[in-house]
Amino acid sequence: MPEWNGTIEEEEQEMNADGWDAYDKHQAEQERINERLRASINGLSADDFYTDVMPSRALASDTQVGGNHYKNMAIQPSEYIFENGLNWLEGNAIKYITRHSIKGGVQDLDKAIHYLELLKEWQYGEA
Repeated sequence: MPEWNGTIEEEEQEMNADGWDAYDKHQAEQERINERLRASINGLSADDFYTDVMPSRALASDTQVGGNHYKNMAIQPSEYIFENGLNWLEGNAIKYITRHSIKGGVQDLDKAIHYLELLKEWQYGEA
């Protein structure tokens, strides 16, 4: 830790010369932003506030990472799996069955069969 041999007043003077001016400018800018925000939301409902004032964010459910093979489906596999409370093995079987004709072909069907075989083995003790 650096040594300081000066007084508190000298330290404050040094901060005023170096750091407080930048801090004060930042605080003033934040207050101007807050004032504009308060003025813009005055009289808005919560729905209008989030629609009109807040920047919009894309929903994760509207985004697909790594391709577009699910985008044109009426119900995306992830939504179906989640809404029906399927486990990981069931979900993967659904995913591969759903996409085989538009992405992986026979290999996707083989993957779906593999997950169903694991489900039979682990849940029902069948080989």
